[in-house]
Amino acid sequence: MDNLTNKLLSIVESFWSALSADRFSCEVALSGGVDSVVLLHLLKRLRAVYPDLDLSAIHIHHGLQAIADEWVVFCEALCQKWQIPLTIQKVKVNQQSGLGVEAAARNARYQAFSGSLKKVVALAHHQNDQMESFFLSVLRGGGLRGMASMPVVRPLNDKILWRPLLGVSRQEIENYAKINQLPFVEDPTNSNLNYTRNYLRHLWLPEIEKKIPHLNRQIESNINQLQNALAIINEVAKEDLHNISNNYSTLDLHQWTKLSCERRLEVLYLFIKNNNLPMPERNCLTAFANQLFRQPEQYGELTLTNRLQNNNELNGLYAQYGFLWAVVGFSGSLNTEWQTAQKGLPENIIATLTCRQVNKYDTILTHIGHKSVWKLLQEKKIPKFIRRHWLVWVNAHNQCVAVANLRCDETLAVKNGKMPQIEALQRFQAA
Repeated sequence: MDNLTNKLLSIVESFWSALSADRFSCEVALSGGVDSVVLLHLLKRLRAVYPDLDLSAIHIHHGLQAIADEWVVFCEALCQKWQIPLTIQKVKVNQQSGLGVEAAARNARYQAFSGSLKKVVALAHHQNDQMESFFLSVLRGGGLRGMASMPVVRPLNDKILWRPLLGVSRQEIENYAKINQLPFVEDPTNSNLNYTRNYLRHLWLPEIEKKIPHLNRQIESNINQLQNALAIINEVAKEDLHNISNNYSTLDLHQWTKLSCERRLEVLYLFIKNNNLPMPERNCLTAFANQLFRQPEQYGELTLTNRLQNNNELNGLYAQYGFLWAVVGFSGSLNTEWQTAQKGLPENIIATLTCRQVNKYDTILTHIGHKSVWKLLQEKKIPKFIRRHWLVWVNAHNQCVAVANLRCDETLAVKNGKMPQIEALQRFQAA
């Protein structure tokens, strides 16, 4: 076995050992390009040594190019020859998202990866990709997180994204493919200089490397230091968030305001990330943080959504009464439990009721007359953004007789009757 093959196998094997000591379940993102073909070939070789390596591949069909179907055929033939199970996943790339085609396609891929049945999704990014990502972030003002580029391992929901070839150069990958006579396909867009990444790859970086022959090592060293610094920042932010958020989707703003400006921003960043919301621009997040700091009791919101989401859903950060809530995909379609209460509705009445969202004209009977349900929500400090989604139960005359989690018609109430309880609404009663 040649030295290059030994080197690459050793790199992948060492990462595999660090990732998992037990049965290793891995799906390779196979585009058909030389990088992903080489990674799949390396893991195929390791499978012969480690029978517990459960290996498969996934090909993401973006449908953006006329030859995309030919790539599917290539990947199917390769995996059949190597006896590796293959999944073809068609995705729809939202080209109207405002992110650009490259970023929108990446989002679509990662969404597909998050649905993998395997524990680990292996990506074939290499050293040159890492260097390009670093400079792209510098040029676009991506900040510390952007310049820290890609980690070898990072979580993706309950999966792990694994990039074992980040320390391997493009030239080494191409040499490995040549030595082992591996077939692969070429993406014609890789030579299109209209893409900034391709401009860096083909024109800008080669010129710099003439002046600085070991540029890749210096950039790799910088990225490692940035990732170390970022790990410390994330560790502090995680501890801060733990101290001021009891359920990780509600944040105590009065405790949050005691932190320094920098730590407040990092907590918000982590809060958004942990709740799987789209990340806003840094200046937008800073402006929202300043608003929360000045007026933690007042109402404020930062909508975080993409154009594929339902406009009727709540998606974003919402603040009032000294609390901040992260809300994802909330539309008011909720499960109800009728629980026994000291005073509640008789069961024979419940069966005749209809559930709907509250309106500003709803009233509910008390022992002293009608009370506005909207005013009841305000008195109970139900935050403004969720009030219109609050559920009530009405009789055949559309008169409100029960308000979720709060009250029922006192003229109908009986001892040990039933009250409607919705667990998903309880966190909005924190105040």
